[in-house]
Amino acid sequence: MKLILIRHGEPDYATDSLTEEGKKQAAAAAKRLQNEGIDRIFTSPKGRAKETAAATAELLGLPVETLDFMAEVGWKNATDHDIPWNGHPWRNAEQIVRDGKDLLDGNWRETTVFADTVLPASSATVEKGAEEWFAELGFVREGDSFRCVGKSGNDRTYALFSHGGSSSVLLSYALGLPLPYILYSVRPHFTAITILEFPENEGELVRPLIRLLNDSAHITPGNLFYGQ
Repeated sequence: MKLILIRHGEPDYATDSLTEEGKKQAAAAAKRLQNEGIDRIFTSPKGRAKETAAATAELLGLPVETLDFMAEVGWKNATDHDIPWNGHPWRNAEQIVRDGKDLLDGNWRETTVFADTVLPASSATVEKGAEEWFAELGFVREGDSFRCVGKSGNDRTYALFSHGGSSSVLLSYALGLPLPYILYSVRPHFTAITILEFPENEGELVRPLIRLLNDSAHITPGNLFYGQ
């Protein structure tokens, strides 16, 4: 099974839609994805993600299915405490490094920079949804791995259009890595593409393989796909 994660194009956050540049990026991503053999297209319920997904869906003639749990995570303060950057997760991941602490600490939800924000709760919503979704796709979570319960040899490719935050949580969950590590190390550009491959060994424990990470070459000026 192949899972393709795509961040939305450049947005107008006020209207939850794509800017004109974002629409060009979505079209470029669609052309980049047209030969990936995509079987189903999923999207966050947010407008900017749905609009980005629509470009690929139209090109491939596929319907778009909505995954509500992939709506962007929240990160504002959950208490009255004064928290730098209002709990912005990427800035807080940077703070962990500046403080000389461990990005791989599995107890990150309890650390000073995250404990009083809504990120622990909102990320848990994404993780719970991902667990149920992966099980539907034939991969049941066991520890940091997945039990393949689907039929071997049934190659499927799924595209999921979402956000910088929720896709980071899903990637953290799939790879079994703490979220701050992903937030610091993988910062998806607009319409950046990440591809995970899940070995389909029926009945066995498997881990996803990273086949592509944070690729946005298709929106680089002068690229074959850009602006065409």
